[in-house]
Amino acid sequence: MQTKDYLRITAGTACRPHEQEATLTALLILQGFVMFVATPVAAIRPAGHLLLDVSRILFAAVCSLALTERRVVRIALLTVLALPGGAHAIFHDFGLTRGTLHQVISLTSFILTTLVTGLVIYRLFGPGQVTVHRLQGAIFVYLNVAVLFAIAFDVVEMFCPGSIRLIAGGLIPTVAAQRLAELSYFSMTTITSTGYGDLIPVHPFARSLANLEAAFGVLFPATFVARLVALHLAQSD
Repeated sequence: MQTKDYLRITAGTACRPHEQEATLTALLILQGFVMFVATPVAAIRPAGHLLLDVSRILFAAVCSLALTERRVVRIALLTVLALPGGAHAIFHDFGLTRGTLHQVISLTSFILTTLVTGLVIYRLFGPGQVTVHRLQGAIFVYLNVAVLFAIAFDVVEMFCPGSIRLIAGGLIPTVAAQRLAELSYFSMTTITSTGYGDLIPVHPFARSLANLEAAFGVLFPATFVARLVALHLAQSD
């Protein structure tokens, strides 16, 4: 498999290497912005919701460009991934509660993020040259998995309040944006095995998820490096 085939999901002509590198780099930048800037800003400022929604829509747009060349699929992917930015008005018209809206958005985000992560992993560990695309893809997957676990923790917390508690006492915030920021922080400290100890899982499901994420955070880099070494040796032969 050549470099130009990397991250090609649908049949058809693959993206040019320089276009592929640019889109993947843009994905990493936007993903980092959403995780480390837009999410905490939305948690502390009401106007931050707009920044978060716009960032998500831009991320969805770049995803649709980077991961497929089918125009119809791009439009569909962009429409569904942009759900957090436009679903509020739609659900308001149907009279559904904010809690229901949050659950639908969380489920949609989890499914689509899982699909994107799985497709990138499939290309990441496939045969081909060892290029910067694989390194970018590995970072993308690592951060995406942290996002997935943050969503999973959020779901557990929604159905079992108090599953993750503050060590100082009390529960994490119930406001969606603030809870997302707290759980994103908890997910990143778990996957990197930092473990500051200010947030602890107490529910069995939350503990299992934390253990699974910590195991992934340790095993994925080692597995990826081993794969790179194997690919490099194969190219040398």
